[in-house]
Amino acid sequence: MSPKWLSNRSSQPVAPNATLELNAEKSQFSLGDHVKGGVKIVSQDEFDVDQAVVCLSCNENIRRNSVYANQFGVQQSEYWENAIALRHHIQKIRTRPYPAGILLHLPL
Repeated sequence: MSPKWLSNRSSQPVAPNATLELNAEKSQFSLGDHVKGGVKIVSQDEFDVDQAVVCLSCNENIRRNSVYANQFGVQQSEYWENAIALRHHIQKIRTRPYPAGILLHLPL
């Protein structure tokens, strides 16, 4: 039988009973817009936080037309190009324990 402190370290971490919500000022953004909002965490359990990371990714879809000629004449086709316009990681480090019933708001 192993000591109690050793059994706690070998067990898998368990996610707290909490909800996580990302609030943004609007649902769609254009290039150059500022993203305003925050992350809201409401927990029913006590938990420790090492870091909170929000990863934002903006994908741009562009419809393209292609015109080409061959022995059968001129043909046109339509296709979509997809590109990543923005990828940004926001990291907030607040290493400390949080009590049960806490409402935590991390601004973006």
